[in-house]
Amino acid sequence: MSLLGLQDGDTATYTDIAEYIRMYSISPINDLHELWRRIAFGVMISNLDDHLRNHGFLYAGNNQWRLSPAYDLNPMPRYKKAREFTTWISEEGPDADLELAYSAAPYFALKPDAAKSIVADVALAVKSWQEIALRLGMSEADMEIYETAISVKV
Repeated sequence: MSLLGLQDGDTATYTDIAEYIRMYSISPINDLHELWRRIAFGVMISNLDDHLRNHGFLYAGNNQWRLSPAYDLNPMPRYKKAREFTTWISEEGPDADLELAYSAAPYFALKPDAAKSIVADVALAVKSWQEIALRLGMSEADMEIYETAISVKV
């Protein structure tokens, strides 16, 4: 948020964040691809509370930055909130939708095949969430609730 010169309550899009990555990142292509991967992951798990405070950067010296590790990722069951991102993917609208993500992929230095490959990788990681949840002791009732949030349809 600070890197973008914004304050609490201000809004920006993922494509706005991408512009700042291009200007300030020590590794812009890697950070752009990682940010787009997070969009795909957010769509698949309905991480809809993706406000600007949840997008951080780490100082790398010499007025350059790196995208911080991802944090505060929370699946949002569908009955609680419409499938809309707080931080829109682009000016096209708030929908947490892979088609919108694909249309914005060029802003993140991604060609269509690379974007599809990232989505496939993310889907592979997400599809086993129920096995992991059971192993960690999540109840079946809670799993039913979160089933409405997590979708790996690509």
